[in-house]
Amino acid sequence: MHALAVLRRILFVLLLLATAPRAGAQVGSTTDIIMGTVTAPDASPVVGARVEVTSAETGITRRKTTNERGEYSILFPDGGGAYQVRASFLGYAPYSGSVQRQADEDRLVVNIRLTRNAQVLQGVTVRATNTRDNQAERPTAGSTER
Repeated sequence: MHALAVLRRILFVLLLLATAPRAGAQVGSTTDIIMGTVTAPDASPVVGARVEVTSAETGITRRKTTNERGEYSILFPDGGGAYQVRASFLGYAPYSGSVQRQADEDRLVVNIRLTRNAQVLQGVTVRATNTRDNQAERPTAGSTER
């Protein structure tokens, strides 16, 4: 009887070891990692750029800012495999693109090169009226006024 119990334990351990790699592969197949770098036109990294990734299937948006090397990494558990990617940083034109998982890959690399975008501000008009009627009341250099 003792030998039978040992044999059952050995078979149970072998069964666990045989099924472990399959379970690990299933976990990674539904989690997507969208990663890459954001660079300026001169190929220097853009530090602090905002990257937004939206899942086409779930509509969930996740955001990250780039690190000192311009890198970002966003995890999407059960994201669906198709994503809209947007990046923005002050002084650059916003980037928008899409990426889709091919076959069984779990890392989707999206490297973004931003372009310069000069911002044109609206004109400012300043109007003032002179409320002083008498030139004698005009302040002089070094005087104190209210």
